[in-house]
Parts: sequence; structure tokens; C-alpha cells
Amino acid sequence: MASLHPSEDIALERYPSNQDVDVELDSPPPSSPANWQRALSETDSAAPDTALELHPMASIVDSGFHAWAFLFSAFTVEFLVWSYPYSYGVFLNYYQNVLFSPDDPQFNLLPLIGTLSPGIIYIGSLLVLPFVLRYPGYRSLITLGGIILCILGLVGAGFSTRPLYLVMTQGVVFSVGATMLFFPVVTLLVEWWCIKRGLANGILNSGTGIGGIVVPFLADALLRRFGHRLAFLILAGVFGVLAFPAYMFAKPRLPITQITAANP
Repeated sequence: MASLHPSEDIALERYPSNQDVDVELDSPPPSSPANWQRALSETDSAAPDTALELHPMASIVDSGFHAWAFLFSAFTVEFLVWSYPYSYGVFLNYYQNVLFSPDDPQFNLLPLIGTLSPGIIYIGSLLVLPFVLRYPGYRSLITLGGIILCILGLVGAGFSTRPLYLVMTQGVVFSVGATMLFFPVVTLLVEWWCIKRGLANGILNSGTGIGGIVVPFLADALLRRFGHRLAFLILAGVFGVLAFPAYMFAKPRLPITQITAANP
């Protein structure tokens, strides 16, 4: 009988019909994490990639100092980015009862900051995420720029004397910086964590909840003790002390050339 496709001839030559082909299943299917990891390592060894072999971080996944250092750096970024906007009720209470008079013509602008800040962060992801995925070489620069903008926003809020200035600094400048800081970092989680990604996501996302508990009490104590200007300067200093070390360890596992090839 004639063959219908050339590939069938290849199959018949490789496995003749008059011979039995024994397929040994000497190991269970890769249903457990250990088997998945072994299957992935066997695949990598069968078709090695030169760029990955030369990169010292290429084989470190789900364990090791660098993976955990990245995870806690990402946790710190999540803590800083979301705890300040979610603590705005403390700031609003101080603004409305201490800093500004209800007779101020811009008094009604104060609640706007609490919704403007997370709104900008979410909407800004529509611009930042596609850009860093398409041009990963700029990820580090964008992250550093985000830290600087966040600090400038907090410092500017400390020197703001009108509600509109607070909207521009604490509401806009800080939030744009938070967008540039947050999304380039969290997109790296899939490079460092694979099998234990659920655990990593849990630790990462807990930064928002822990920050929502710690920062309101800290901000309230600083505002009551030191006043508006010095409190914001201290908060900006805390942000910088935590953010810059996190920036140093929030780096990609794969070489930039490999990431770019995967996202043409």
C-alpha cells in the first residue's frame, strides 16, 4: 500500500512492522515537583542554550540565596508601593482636622488623593508592562527612576502648603513613580520561582497587607509628633533606605539577550 505522507516512510524505516518496540516506563510521570524538575533539567541538557549556559544565574530556580533575595526585595517593593496609598485615611484625617481649614477653597480636593493614587498605579500598568516586556534592557533604569520619583513625591508633599500641591505630589508624582517601580520588579517573579511559585506569590502579596498594618500607625505617630513636613521627610527617608537595597537584588535571572529573543 502506498504511503500517504513522506513522514510515514520515515516512521516505518525507524520502527519496522515485524519488530516489537518496547517502551520502558522506568519512572513515574512528572506529576511531582521533583519529577518536573528532573524532566526540565533533562530537557535543558538535551538542547542546551549557549546564552543560558554562560549566565551564572540561569540554573538557579526556586532555591538559593539569589532567589530568596529577589523574593524579599519584591516583597519590600510591594510593601512600599501599596502601603502608602492604602494608608491615606490617616493622612486625610490629619489634613482635614489639623493642616487645612474647611474654609479653604481647595479643601474638597483632599479626598481625591486617596483614589487618584491607586488609580494611576493600575492604569499606568497598561503602559509600563508592555514596554518592559518588549524592551527588558530598560527595566533597571525604569525601576531606579520610579524610586527617585516616589521619594521626590513624598518630599514634595512635605513642603506642600495647598491641597492642590498635595494632589500633584502625593497623588500624581508618587503614583507615577510607584508604577515604574512596582511592575518591572514583580514581572521577574516567573523567572526566579517555578515549582514554588504559589508560595512566592503568597509572600510577595503579603507585603500589601503587612504594609497596610504597619504604615498607618507609623504615619499617624509621625504626624502627631513631628508635624506634616518632618513626617513626610522621615517617610521619604524610610522609603529610600528600604527601596535602594531592594533595587540591588531585584534583578533578572535570565540574560537580557535571551529575554529579548523570547519577545521579538
